[in-house]
Amino acid sequence: IILGAPKHCNLAPTGTLTGHIDIAPTVLDLLQLPSSNVHQGQSLCSKIDPDRTLFATAQALTSEDAILWRNYKYVQNYRGQGERLFNLSVDPKERIDLSETEIDIKENLSKRLQLFRNQQISFYNLPPTEQEKFFPPTPPTCCNKP
Repeated sequence: IILGAPKHCNLAPTGTLTGHIDIAPTVLDLLQLPSSNVHQGQSLCSKIDPDRTLFATAQALTSEDAILWRNYKYVQNYRGQGERLFNLSVDPKERIDLSETEIDIKENLSKRLQLFRNQQISFYNLPPTEQEKFFPPTPPTCCNKP
């Protein structure tokens, strides 16, 4: 997707983590409409926190959840492949598993991923009438940063 509104904001590449969850808040910002708490992302027109954490899930084929923070990607596989940790700045093809050498980062990201997963499951397990009363949980910013 290529978006632009040079009179409203500069959408130049920043090098910070962004994801599909940022599309709706960004489009609303470009249209100068208010965003909603229902969006878990943030407008790319605003300053993005360099310590931002993103979450991903791939349940159809691999049954995995992942968390991305700074240059790191931690992956938890639920079909017997365990956990993996990659430094994407030096290993963008994810060939070098650092889960046995970067223990502190692995444990920290594992805790954040589990917290986020539990929040999401709790929210989406609510009956639809209860979901309407709340917004989806925001990604956690807990845990000590490695």
